[in-house]
Amino acid sequence: GECTDGFACVEYTENMVEGSVHAHLKPNEDCGNYGIVRFRLVENEFKIEETITNKLDDRANAMFVFRKQQRRSRRPSEIRRASELLAIGIRSRRNSEAMPGPNTFDWLVAVTIDGFLLYRNLASMGTQLLSLKLPTNVRNVPIRPMHSTSALTFASNDTIFVAGTRRHLYLWNIASEQLLRAVDAHFGRILNLHSISNPHLNLLISSSIDHSIKIWNMENIFEKSYSISTMDQPIERILIAKNCPSLAVVQTRKYLGIWDIRSHRFITTLVANVHGAVVTDCLLSADGKTIIAVESETLLVWELRTQSVVHSIPAPAVHQIVFLYREHFLGVVYKQVDTPEHKIARFAVYSLPAFEPHFSYEYPCRMFRDAALMKDGRTVCLVVLFKGHDSLQTIDVVEKIFKHKFRPRQVKKQKDVIVHRVIGSPTNSNHIIVMDGDARGCVWDMKNRKLLRVLANFNGVVSTDGKLGLYAPTKGGLYIIDMKSGSTLRTLIGAVAEGVNDVIAEFTPNGLHVLYYHNGHKTLRCYRVSDGALVGTFRPHAQLTCWTADASGSTIVIGGQDGSLLSTILYDDMVYEEVKLKLAQLPSRKHLADYMHVPYGSNQVDDIFDVRNLGAVTAAVTRFKSLIGGGANSK
Repeated sequence: GECTDGFACVEYTENMVEGSVHAHLKPNEDCGNYGIVRFRLVENEFKIEETITNKLDDRANAMFVFRKQQRRSRRPSEIRRASELLAIGIRSRRNSEAMPGPNTFDWLVAVTIDGFLLYRNLASMGTQLLSLKLPTNVRNVPIRPMHSTSALTFASNDTIFVAGTRRHLYLWNIASEQLLRAVDAHFGRILNLHSISNPHLNLLISSSIDHSIKIWNMENIFEKSYSISTMDQPIERILIAKNCPSLAVVQTRKYLGIWDIRSHRFITTLVANVHGAVVTDCLLSADGKTIIAVESETLLVWELRTQSVVHSIPAPAVHQIVFLYREHFLGVVYKQVDTPEHKIARFAVYSLPAFEPHFSYEYPCRMFRDAALMKDGRTVCLVVLFKGHDSLQTIDVVEKIFKHKFRPRQVKKQKDVIVHRVIGSPTNSNHIIVMDGDARGCVWDMKNRKLLRVLANFNGVVSTDGKLGLYAPTKGGLYIIDMKSGSTLRTLIGAVAEGVNDVIAEFTPNGLHVLYYHNGHKTLRCYRVSDGALVGTFRPHAQLTCWTADASGSTIVIGGQDGSLLSTILYDDMVYEEVKLKLAQLPSRKHLADYMHVPYGSNQVDDIFDVRNLGAVTAAVTRFKSLIGGGANSK
């Protein structure tokens, strides 16, 4: 039938006639400027039946009526239907009718600038008026009159009132009128809320402008939350110490972060110039005790135990840094001259740990390219410009001897070969892989200056044993190739028409698995090399920027565009028989460790980095950084 009852927010004036909704009582000392009343339409006239409150200083932004409903169990299909309603923007509230009857509503909710007013009139309990306040500095700001951007609902059998204001959820206990918790629920404004309460389910469903729908379990939403440490910059590189796989160095544009990846603990930040530092490259020693970094055109050697810089030299325009000969030397490629007409690079070698100049060599080049380190660790291959053509130059950095120099031409009549990059063979100190395109390479014998084979489909990724390579075209597909013949050995992903995407494909350090990241799918897939089977697919919460693995290949550390660091276990019991034991040693799997009676063990990072004396170390580092900053300014 026709609804004849309703609620209104009225403004009090001096000219009001009692009983008329068009005229308002003159405010007295106890009254505010606005009030909320219940009215009834009688003979085409509105009559005030009840004054709910008359102590409002500001107008109510909006009012909602939540109707009574029959309590019944909900099937999973109904939960999906509720989610669909939220997805298309339909408000699934109990006030489906325009106006309620006088005794057929549960709650009247008025949205004010600083909170919410809740009212109901029950015969058994009488009237009940509650005032729920938002936290300080949080306001309900309407975008137009009589409209609210806050989503509202009742949960847990009407014992909890939930409001979605902007991207946060606020939960109040109705009985005590206390704010129980504020939850940072979404990345965008919350659009709709819907609750499901029965003996089997106690859920809250929220939808947001960030294109996501989340289902919250109201039974544990009040549990204590723990923050996850992240970097405030996109992660550009991750390094794991070879002899201490629990220690990782994470490089961002502004600083270096030290992590204990076993317990996922952020330890400290390394930066010499706290104001305006730019980190371009870094290296981590195998024992995890020394870090070499290029920061703001300065080459720094960090000692992790004291978090201090032990060596510092000016290093303008550094293109590459690399460890040489079992970390006894450091190789640095400088951009000595960089003009459109002329480019000259300088390859400098420093002895470690004294950090003294050992060798220097200047050479012209067409483009600045990375130097390739050969298998013996003491021979490097440089791409030099000789008589207007790209040529290869090998140098023994320990003995300071120039060994070989030649043009990598397949036939003598070939005019020119533009070398994109060079890769040292992991199995032979005389073999070098020359990439003359993004997906084409040639294997050369440097000693005999002989072309060994052509790799027509090859992206420059080689396994540690040098037997296998990868071909991952940007148009889709992933193939394992035989490095001896150049033929396709196994197809992991067939040719698919997905357009052009950024892809990253790498072998794990032990060469037993292939990791493949597809920017379009935003997934990291893992394939077993032995049979080509898909081991698993991981979808990170943010865009992936880089990853690395420990020496065993079972721990994968992933860096995200949002600065987050993820430590994952590659669970393949066909390859790693003791992977469950390693899984049980994770902090999040302590229940599995107790079940398997596995001791958690000591922390290797604490042996390198004394976190127990962190206060004294931090104070010493602060003093040292101030000296470094003064020295940098004086230069």
